[in-house]
Amino acid sequence: MYGIILCEGETDAILISYYLHKTLTYSYVKKSPANLPALTKISKSINWYRGARDNYIAICPIGGADFMKAVQEVIRYNKAADEDDVFQKLVLVMDNDDESVSASIKKIGMALSCNQELSAGNWESFAYDNAFGQHISGEIACILQPNEEHGALETFVLQALSQDDAEVENAVSQVKEFVGGFQSKRYLLHRRDRVKAHLSVSLAVMCPSKTFTTIDEFLKGIEWKDYQLFQEQFKLFENM
Repeated sequence: MYGIILCEGETDAILISYYLHKTLTYSYVKKSPANLPALTKISKSINWYRGARDNYIAICPIGGADFMKAVQEVIRYNKAADEDDVFQKLVLVMDNDDESVSASIKKIGMALSCNQELSAGNWESFAYDNAFGQHISGEIACILQPNEEHGALETFVLQALSQDDAEVENAVSQVKEFVGGFQSKRYLLHRRDRVKAHLSVSLAVMCPSKTFTTIDEFLKGIEWKDYQLFQEQFKLFENM
């Protein structure tokens, strides 16, 4: 069986791949399974993982592209493929930027004619007829980062690191206060930039010796399996 995970960017892909490997025991494979496409119209950077019983999952960072268009591209491929080569499971890992995200998720569900209204944290089924006249069914789910407040991947990472650690929580709180009060006509002009600054400045405070380490390298070095919030965030992947 084949599944595909569409996420915002490379950093998201790192966390997701960690979960697949450490929690669900998927292993990285260099090439896509036979008969499956490169999917370059969706993403220029796709990594494949193989699980038990030859289950394969592709992680596709779409780099800020439109999730609706990416989903439509997956379905376009599915409709042209044989029943054995389609993506039966589709997961969207999206930043919980603002109130419009829920509307976007609902719109995607309507476009797929899901049996029930699509919402974050739940699997819903959809069906379509392919080019061979076969009636194909699939499932789609959405994960928001974070799921209980507006933010992005950076917000979720800080939540996970702060859980059950009062010192980290205190440091993050002071950083957010500093960034929130920061005034400039050139820097941190947009809310999304400030969200990213929360993580960057927090890491500079907590790990000053790693100031020149990239965020991706830093995330790879964390034992994420030890963080309960991280496990809860991606638990939905167990059904892939």
